[in-house]
Amino acid sequence: MHELDLAIGPARIKGDLVERFVAPVDALALALVRWTLRYPARVRLLLRELLDNPTRVARAARLPLGPFLERASAMVTSGVRAGVLEVRTPETAVLHVVGGLHYVVAARPTVARIVGAARAKKIESLYEREAIAFARHTLGVPAAYALISGTVST
Repeated sequence: MHELDLAIGPARIKGDLVERFVAPVDALALALVRWTLRYPARVRLLLRELLDNPTRVARAARLPLGPFLERASAMVTSGVRAGVLEVRTPETAVLHVVGGLHYVVAARPTVARIVGAARAKKIESLYEREAIAFARHTLGVPAAYALISGTVST
């Protein structure tokens, strides 16, 4: 935490605030990344459902995305209210992260064909790190923290 105290940038991100608001963003991002990698067939199914069945939403008895979106958005909102996270619309930010991570996994076979096997392997090896950096940025973790945190570097 000493590094955060010395960082140029948002001085408000210190000790307890990091644990309360930035660490949960990292945990959410890591959980989403690992889920998408573990269940690529579910990723494709979810994307297909969202794209192909918008008319069924009005009649749906249950919306599986609902509880997740509400919990994740509430987490981001609490960080915004504390002055730690910098997001204008938490729900949109959460949806960007979920959508982006799902799209990358769904597009893997196409990307591998475009870039070739060697480059695809390199991209896969960096995926978790890149995805966490994307999630941090999108969910409003200030750049000063992201640059010095050690979990994600530029």
